[in-house]
Amino acid sequence: MKRDMDLVREILLECEKQDGTGRPIKVKVEGHSGDEVNYHLVLLKEVGFIEASSVLNTRFGPIVQPIRLTWSGHEFLNAARSSKLWDGAKEFALKTTGTLTLEGLKLAIPHVTKLLMGG
Repeated sequence: MKRDMDLVREILLECEKQDGTGRPIKVKVEGHSGDEVNYHLVLLKEVGFIEASSVLNTRFGPIVQPIRLTWSGHEFLNAARSSKLWDGAKEFALKTTGTLTLEGLKLAIPHVTKLLMGG
């Protein structure tokens, strides 16, 4: 399965909406299957953007239930919140590196923010 950075952002936005009770968060993203969402939840847990529990191991890997965003997850989401900034950062990262990676986006977001602010 391919990593989808737009889905990563959508999942983080969904996790942020939760009430912070510490109960597992149900994440559904329109236009994406449960398997796609779960795969990206696994990736977000691996990178440290969410705290989550793995409730079951299947032949496809663990089923992940997010509990909350981590500090790093909040930081990334705050930088990527604006759709205009997000789209500009994706375009900049693809144009300069030819690929869309988390590290590339982390570097592109401040650059695009500066450009959007007229700097």
